[in-house]
Parts: sequence; structure tokens; C-alpha cells
Amino acid sequence: MIRSVINASIDLLWGAWQAFFGVALLIGTLDALAGLALVLSLEDLTDQVAETGTISVSEGVRAMAVGVGLFAVSLVFMSILVVMVSTAAKGRQPNAADAVRHVVERGMVLVGSIAIAAVLVFAGLLLFIVPGLWLMITLMPLIAVVLDGDEGVLDSLHSTYRLVVSQWLSVFALVLIVVAVDVGLGVMGTVGGAVGFLLSILANALSSMVLATVIWFTYSDLRRQRDWPAV
Repeated sequence: MIRSVINASIDLLWGAWQAFFGVALLIGTLDALAGLALVLSLEDLTDQVAETGTISVSEGVRAMAVGVGLFAVSLVFMSILVVMVSTAAKGRQPNAADAVRHVVERGMVLVGSIAIAAVLVFAGLLLFIVPGLWLMITLMPLIAVVLDGDEGVLDSLHSTYRLVVSQWLSVFALVLIVVAVDVGLGVMGTVGGAVGFLLSILANALSSMVLATVIWFTYSDLRRQRDWPAV
């Protein structure tokens, strides 16, 4: 499974990366801005503690809200990117406008599924970390399950669990590979100043394309293994 997912992802990106790069660049920009907002907020909080010995709750909440907001918008564009990848994988020409319409159509289910998944993962991380990590891996193809199907929130979560549970270690290995690629590309953003910021946008864009293709082909490969009919 691991080899087939990686090979399919490389083949698709090699042949069709231009179709995804615009959306990926938006994701990269949002991720870079979210990181910059977090760094600036942490610097402000550090200066505040040094000067007053206290932390303003409102400042902390504002910083968190900015970061969460940018991350949420980034997730929307990642969903659009996954739809475009799925379209290309099925042999059709990906179109951003069609992908946006599809994400809007499945928007309520997508938001509900991701919200519940986030709560479950957060609760699991609080319970000695391991349950949260297990859930993170288990729910990795959730976006693809929601966007490629017509199920509701709970059924989508259940289908994701059924797909992954018997192949959890393989999915875990794929996640490690994606993380390794992300860390490798992240080195580009370690350069200081404006050049470093622009390189971080590029690195995040490339990482988002890798993640989207791996999510899709992990999902499709798991469906094939379980002989689930194509949607």
C-alpha cells in the first residue's frame, strides 16, 4: 500500500502540478501568515511578561483567534485542493471553480466532521497523548471520505475508521513520510527576512500538494482494498 500511494502521488504531481499550484500557493500563504501571526503574538506576550509580569488574556485570545481563523481558511483551500487532486486522479481536467462548488455543497458535513475530529483528537491528546495520536492517524483521510461520498457527519467519521483501522500502521508510515517531506521543505523557510518568508510560502505550497495527493491516494487505495464501490 505504501509504495502504491507514494508512486501514484509522485506520478500525479509530476504530470499535473501546474493545475494545483495556484490553490497550493494560497494555502502556503495562509499557513505562512498564520505562523507569522503566532510568532509576533508570542513576542508580544513575552515582552508583556518581561515588562509587567502578567499576561493579558485578551491578547492571548486575539492571537489564538487569528491563528485559528487562518488555519480554518487554509483547511477550506486544502479541501478544494483534495477535490482537484481527485478529479485529476480520475482522469479529468481539474477545475478550481468546480472544486469550490463541490466543497460548498459538502460544506456543512465537512465542517461538522472536522470539528468533531478536532475535539476527539484534542481530548485524546489530553489523555496521555497516545490516544490523540492514534486518532490523528485514523482520521487522516477524513477530508477525502467526506468530499468523495454523500454520507453525513457521523457516517463519514465511521467510514473513515472502518477504512483505516485494519491498515493503521501503513497509514502511520505514510503520515511519517509526509511529515519528513514537510520538515525537509521547511528548511527553506529558515532563511531570515522577506526572502525567508517567501521561501516559507513556497515550501508550504509544495507541502500542501504532497499532503493532498497522499490523502487522496491513501483513501482510494484503502477503498480498493476493501472492495468498496466507486462513488
